[in-house]
Amino acid sequence: NNYNSPNCISYIASFSAFHGNIHSLAELIFRGYDITNNFESLIQTTAKNGFYKLTKFLFKVYNERKKQNEKKSSSTYNFSFESAVCFGNLAIYKLFFDEFSLNDIGNSLCYSIDNDYMNIINYILDRINDSKSIEISNEFVLSILSASFKKEQSELFNYLLEKFKKMKQKLVFSSDFYMNL
Repeated sequence: NNYNSPNCISYIASFSAFHGNIHSLAELIFRGYDITNNFESLIQTTAKNGFYKLTKFLFKVYNERKKQNEKKSSSTYNFSFESAVCFGNLAIYKLFFDEFSLNDIGNSLCYSIDNDYMNIINYILDRINDSKSIEISNEFVLSILSASFKKEQSELFNYLLEKFKKMKQKLVFSSDFYMNL
Protein backbone atom coordinates (compact mmCIF):
# COMPACT_ATOMS: atom_id res chain seq x y z
CA ASN A 1 0.00 0.00 0.00
CA ASN A 2 1.78 3.12 -1.26
CA TYR A 3 -0.38 5.48 0.81
CA ASN A 4 1.44 4.47 3.98
CA SER A 5 4.93 5.00 2.60
CA PRO A 6 7.04 7.58 4.45
CA ASN A 7 7.38 9.70 1.31
CA CYS A 8 3.63 9.81 0.77
CA ILE A 9 2.90 10.68 4.39
CA SER A 10 5.61 13.35 4.35
CA TYR A 11 4.03 14.81 1.20
CA ILE A 12 0.59 14.85 2.83
CA ALA A 13 2.07 16.60 5.88
CA SER A 14 3.76 19.21 3.69
CA PHE A 15 0.61 19.70 1.61
CA SER A 16 -1.46 20.09 4.79
CA ALA A 17 0.98 22.65 6.21
CA PHE A 18 0.98 24.64 2.97
CA HIS A 19 -2.81 24.83 2.94
CA GLY A 20 -3.23 25.32 6.68
CA ASN A 21 -5.07 22.07 7.23
CA ILE A 22 -4.55 21.55 10.96
CA HIS A 23 -7.04 18.66 11.05
CA SER A 24 -5.08 16.64 8.52
CA LEU A 25 -1.74 17.34 10.21
CA ALA A 26 -3.15 16.57 13.65
CA GLU A 27 -4.52 13.25 12.40
CA LEU A 28 -1.14 12.30 10.93
CA ILE A 29 0.60 13.18 14.19
CA PHE A 30 -1.92 11.31 16.33
CA ARG A 31 -1.44 8.26 14.08
CA GLY A 32 2.28 8.33 14.75
CA TYR A 33 3.82 10.59 12.12
CA ASP A 34 7.04 12.06 13.55
CA ILE A 35 7.20 15.76 12.63
CA THR A 36 10.74 16.10 13.92
CA ASN A 37 12.07 14.78 10.60
CA ASN A 38 10.84 17.77 8.61
CA PHE A 39 9.85 20.21 11.34
CA GLU A 40 11.83 23.10 9.86
CA SER A 41 10.06 22.81 6.53
CA LEU A 42 6.61 22.48 8.10
CA ILE A 43 7.09 25.38 10.51
CA GLN A 44 8.50 27.68 7.82
CA THR A 45 5.61 26.84 5.51
CA THR A 46 2.91 27.50 8.09
CA ALA A 47 4.54 30.72 9.30
CA LYS A 48 5.14 32.08 5.79
CA ASN A 49 1.50 31.47 4.94
CA GLY A 50 0.26 33.19 8.08
CA PHE A 51 -1.22 30.18 9.87
CA TYR A 52 -0.68 31.23 13.49
CA LYS A 53 -2.65 28.49 15.23
CA LEU A 54 -1.08 25.78 13.10
CA THR A 55 2.42 27.19 13.68
CA LYS A 56 1.79 27.32 17.42
CA PHE A 57 0.40 23.76 17.33
CA LEU A 58 3.51 22.46 15.53
CA PHE A 59 5.81 24.13 18.07
CA LYS A 60 3.85 22.55 20.91
CA VAL A 61 3.89 19.05 19.38
CA TYR A 62 7.56 19.31 18.50
CA ASN A 63 8.55 20.44 22.00
CA GLU A 64 6.50 17.65 23.58
CA ARG A 65 8.14 15.08 21.32
CA LYS A 66 11.58 16.42 22.20
CA LYS A 67 10.80 16.04 25.90
CA GLN A 68 9.63 12.47 25.36
CA ASN A 69 12.71 11.56 23.33
CA GLU A 70 15.55 13.06 25.36
CA LYS A 71 18.12 11.14 23.29
CA LYS A 72 16.96 12.81 20.08
CA SER A 73 16.57 16.25 21.63
CA SER A 74 20.15 17.26 20.96
CA SER A 75 19.15 18.40 17.49
CA THR A 76 17.88 21.94 17.26
CA TYR A 77 15.85 23.51 14.54
CA ASN A 78 16.98 26.37 12.38
CA PHE A 79 14.78 28.56 10.32
CA SER A 80 15.08 31.80 8.46
CA PHE A 81 13.86 34.99 10.06
CA GLU A 82 11.83 35.64 6.90
CA SER A 83 9.49 32.80 7.82
CA ALA A 84 8.53 34.56 11.02
CA VAL A 85 8.28 38.10 9.68
CA CYS A 86 7.27 37.88 6.01
CA PHE A 87 3.52 37.67 6.66
CA GLY A 88 3.66 40.67 8.98
CA ASN A 89 1.85 38.80 11.73
CA LEU A 90 3.10 39.83 15.16
CA ALA A 91 1.64 36.75 16.87
CA ILE A 92 3.67 34.49 14.57
CA TYR A 93 6.80 36.57 15.05
CA LYS A 94 6.50 36.29 18.83
CA LEU A 95 6.59 32.48 18.57
CA PHE A 96 10.06 32.65 17.01
CA PHE A 97 11.69 35.64 18.72
CA ASP A 98 13.46 33.80 21.54
CA GLU A 99 15.13 31.49 19.03
CA PHE A 100 16.70 34.31 17.05
CA SER A 101 20.30 35.46 17.12
CA LEU A 102 21.05 39.18 17.26
CA ASN A 103 21.73 39.03 13.52
CA ASP A 104 18.26 37.54 12.92
CA ILE A 105 16.71 40.23 15.10
CA GLY A 106 18.48 42.93 13.09
CA ASN A 107 17.42 41.36 9.80
CA SER A 108 13.85 41.07 11.09
CA LEU A 109 13.89 44.72 12.05
CA CYS A 110 15.21 45.78 8.63
CA TYR A 111 12.62 43.60 6.87
CA SER A 112 9.88 45.11 9.03
CA ILE A 113 11.11 48.61 8.23
CA ASP A 114 11.08 47.85 4.50
CA ASN A 115 7.51 46.54 4.75
CA ASP A 116 6.13 49.06 7.26
CA TYR A 117 5.34 46.43 9.91
CA MET A 118 5.22 48.91 12.80
CA ASN A 119 3.76 46.39 15.21
CA ILE A 120 6.78 44.12 14.74
CA ILE A 121 9.20 47.07 14.85
CA ASN A 122 7.74 48.22 18.17
CA TYR A 123 7.78 44.68 19.58
CA ILE A 124 11.44 44.16 18.67
CA LEU A 125 12.50 47.52 20.10
CA ASP A 126 10.55 46.86 23.31
CA ARG A 127 12.12 43.42 23.68
CA ILE A 128 15.61 44.83 23.12
CA ASN A 129 14.95 47.60 25.61
CA ASP A 130 13.56 45.21 28.26
CA SER A 131 16.24 42.57 27.81
CA LYS A 132 19.34 42.35 29.90
CA SER A 133 20.83 39.72 27.58
CA ILE A 134 20.49 41.50 24.23
CA GLU A 135 23.42 43.83 23.74
CA ILE A 136 23.30 46.04 20.67
CA SER A 137 26.28 47.76 19.16
CA ASN A 138 26.72 50.97 17.22
CA GLU A 139 26.97 48.84 14.08
CA PHE A 140 23.59 47.26 14.83
CA VAL A 141 21.99 50.68 15.37
CA LEU A 142 23.67 52.03 12.25
CA SER A 143 22.33 49.20 10.07
CA ILE A 144 18.78 49.73 11.38
CA LEU A 145 18.91 53.50 10.95
CA SER A 146 20.38 53.07 7.47
CA ALA A 147 17.47 50.81 6.51
CA SER A 148 14.99 53.43 7.70
CA PHE A 149 16.94 56.22 6.01
CA LYS A 150 16.69 54.38 2.67
CA LYS A 151 12.91 54.34 3.05
CA GLU A 152 13.01 58.14 2.96
CA GLN A 153 10.51 58.39 5.79
CA SER A 154 11.87 60.97 8.19
CA GLU A 155 9.22 60.19 10.81
CA LEU A 156 10.32 56.57 11.05
CA PHE A 157 14.00 57.48 11.07
CA ASN A 158 13.48 60.05 13.84
CA TYR A 159 11.33 57.63 15.80
CA LEU A 160 13.99 54.90 15.64
CA LEU A 161 16.78 57.34 16.48
CA GLU A 162 14.93 58.54 19.59
CA LYS A 163 14.14 54.96 20.66
CA PHE A 164 17.79 53.94 20.35
CA LYS A 165 18.95 57.04 22.20
CA LYS A 166 16.57 56.30 25.09
CA MET A 167 17.25 52.58 25.32
CA LYS A 168 21.00 52.66 25.06
CA GLN A 169 22.30 55.95 26.32
CA LYS A 170 25.81 54.54 26.35
CA LEU A 171 25.81 54.25 22.57
CA VAL A 172 27.93 56.93 20.99
CA PHE A 173 26.06 59.15 18.56
CA SER A 174 28.96 61.23 17.30
CA SER A 175 29.23 63.19 14.08
CA ASP A 176 31.15 60.23 12.62
CA PHE A 177 28.20 58.02 13.43
CA TYR A 178 25.84 60.25 11.45
CA MET A 179 28.30 60.49 8.57
CA ASN A 180 28.10 56.70 8.16
CA LEU A 181 24.41 56.89 7.42
